[in-house]
Amino acid sequence: WRGRRLTMDTASLIASVLSAARDCLAHALLWLPEVHPDLREKPEGLAVAGAALVPLLLLISSLLPARAPRKASSESGGGNNWKRARVVKTVAATPLLGRSPSLPPPTALPRPVDLTGSWVNVSIRGDMHAYMVSMGAHFLVRQEAKAQEFGVGKMRNVISRQSNLHLLIEMNFPFVQSIELELDGREREYGTDPFGRSLRYCARWEGAELVAYRGGVLLWKRALEGKHTMLWHLYDSAGTRVTRVFAREQPGTRGTRALRY
Repeated sequence: WRGRRLTMDTASLIASVLSAARDCLAHALLWLPEVHPDLREKPEGLAVAGAALVPLLLLISSLLPARAPRKASSESGGGNNWKRARVVKTVAATPLLGRSPSLPPPTALPRPVDLTGSWVNVSIRGDMHAYMVSMGAHFLVRQEAKAQEFGVGKMRNVISRQSNLHLLIEMNFPFVQSIELELDGREREYGTDPFGRSLRYCARWEGAELVAYRGGVLLWKRALEGKHTMLWHLYDSAGTRVTRVFAREQPGTRGTRALRY
């Protein structure tokens, strides 16, 4: 019996070490350009470094014991236990450069619409994988997003505290995050995006659309399509658009309380 226990403890220790090594390698791939800024100007160097680490990462993953599938939890709304998700504290807006001199003139006079409520992402229009490639998402990040169906049926946005110049957006995918959005057209810092990069932009109303720019470049738009559908248009540097389609959840729908913490 003691020998069996020793074997089990040893196997558990080996699995823990392999899992830690896998996580370290994955983070190394994601943060390599930050540690070595010269790789940003030399994409071929980053590609070589990534190609050297990926086989080792895959080997370690193959040695880990397979995990049993988790049962869906009624509290998580579709099997996603948001209580175990990495929680990012509410991000308050931090003014940076004031009003951007390169900000294009508004396309229309502000006509704010009511975006408040709980919204669930029900579909995607366009090629989300191509969008992530154009935004510089790493291969492993793209593969994980694809395995999660890019958040369709999982991503929820809860919008509240809306006024003409303010908005609170709470999101649960790819991690739990809350952003206090200021809508006065001034450039601000809003933490980091899912790719680990700085969220720096300015937001304002243009007609009935909520629009965000960075350095004069269009980043995203939010708008209503009817009363119960919200569109979140995402743009890459070339102006190519991909759209997340959200449906309004009725009060009391399972999963709407999952974002409160």
